[in-house]
Amino acid sequence: MRCLLLIILAACSAETVHEGISVGNPSLTTITTARSAGITLTSGQVRLNGVGVRDDDGNVFRTNVGETFDLLGNDSLEIPEGDWRRVTLHFGGDIRYQGIADDGRTVRLQLTVPEVRLVPEDVDLHAHGDGYVAELAFPSWLELAQPLSDVEPGSPLHDTLAQSVGDASALYFDIDEDGELSSEERTERAASGSQRPSQ
Repeated sequence: MRCLLLIILAACSAETVHEGISVGNPSLTTITTARSAGITLTSGQVRLNGVGVRDDDGNVFRTNVGETFDLLGNDSLEIPEGDWRRVTLHFGGDIRYQGIADDGRTVRLQLTVPEVRLVPEDVDLHAHGDGYVAELAFPSWLELAQPLSDVEPGSPLHDTLAQSVGDASALYFDIDEDGELSSEERTERAASGSQRPSQ
């Protein structure tokens, strides 16, 4: 598993710009993608431009990453220590998934998702060294695309699937710190997007 060590820079709209923010005791966060019946995802990548966090005073701090990031649990990043009212992943290109359908077909998904709001502004995230797993989309999300076929920008189901990633992802406590999301850990949700279904 690769861990991206982030240098925290700050960008505050109409506020003082803070630079050189210490990550303190950061929270290691593994990024994975929710699974669905009918298909096994074999790859998932996106260019991660940066990670933004917002504090209670409205100060917005953004990391610069600029690397291709695996979305199937092989890469992790650090959320800096602090009490945050928003945590956002900023992407610099389309998400590209590939998978094998149950009937043996190769299925490719290209989704335009500029950002993923892991922690909305109405939730307080107290990141003080806890481990997390961020699950993009939600279990069975690709059942929205049945019968399963390739999806790209402009396809009829593109916007529905892209919204599933952008607005329905969730952040969970990684209690055993193994970088994987267990059924028990699903009961320890730290935050989720506004469109995530109840589970």
